[in-house]
Amino acid sequence: MQQSTMSIPRTRTGVRNLDALREPVLPWSGSPVQPPAQAPNVGKSEQSMSLVGGALLAGLGMARGSILMTLAGGALAYRGVSGHCQLYSMLGINTAGPAKMNQETVYRGG
Repeated sequence: MQQSTMSIPRTRTGVRNLDALREPVLPWSGSPVQPPAQAPNVGKSEQSMSLVGGALLAGLGMARGSILMTLAGGALAYRGVSGHCQLYSMLGINTAGPAKMNQETVYRGG
């Protein structure tokens, strides 16, 4: 895990002024928050259908010798396993619902 440091402005009393920051930081270290590379944006039922449909399509493609069908099925199966859809990301669609907050509180400035 790569650590980065940043200069945090202080108040007149010498306390870290997290409200003056423009980017979210971790409260205990002051390090910038790294967003997940591929946050889930596909709902659970849609994930299940993608996984099953993708596996069937990939299997059918391999049986028929169709590379295109096999690749399409593999892409659908990957979408089902990972829970992330690149097309949804580009279009700003999220059927996974709101992201669950973990136990670490993130402070956001401004």
